[in-house]
Formats: sequence, structure tokens, C-alpha cells
Amino acid sequence: MTRLFAALILSLWAWGGAAQELSDVPGAADPEGLPRIAGAAIIGYDQSGFDALRLPLGAVTYDGAPQAREVEGPRTRVIYAVPGDRSPLEVIRNYEAELTD
Repeated sequence: MTRLFAALILSLWAWGGAAQELSDVPGAADPEGLPRIAGAAIIGYDQSGFDALRLPLGAVTYDGAPQAREVEGPRTRVIYAVPGDRSPLEVIRNYEAELTD
């Protein structure tokens, strides 16, 4: 999951400088209790009342995950554009700190 999150952050890093010019897409909101990094804008937002997802329980290789668990429930996807002066590692550490607290 952390790798997926890191890949998402890295892909959005290229948008960097444009984040301050952007506003959140209509109807978007940060996940409850998980504030965004300063200057970030929500550029993609999707909610599903009920969905299923397979979460890997071990290292993922090109052959897939050796074990996975299917979870079901409500799903929210939020995609941020972050300011260009923020590194991907800084963004990841910000969310790690929020989730640890």
C-alpha cells in the first residue's frame, strides 16, 4: 500500500508548480482526520458506496502478490497535485506522521 501511495505521489509531483493555480474539483473533500499538505489541490475525486479491493499481504512481484485479502466497503479516492517545492518523500512522511498520530 505504501508503494502504491508513493507511486501516486511521484506521478503527481510533476504537476507541482500548477497546484497553487488549481482549485479543488467540485464536491471533493479531504478524508476525515487526514489533512492535506499545505498548498495541495484535489484534482481527482471519486466515491463509491460499496466496493471490493484485493490488498496484498506480502511483497508484490511481477507475478503478483503471494497472498491477498479481499476487503469490502465504502471507497473514496482522492488525487492531489502538490506544490513543486515539496518532495515526494516530504508528502509521504507528512501522511505517515498523520496516520501514526
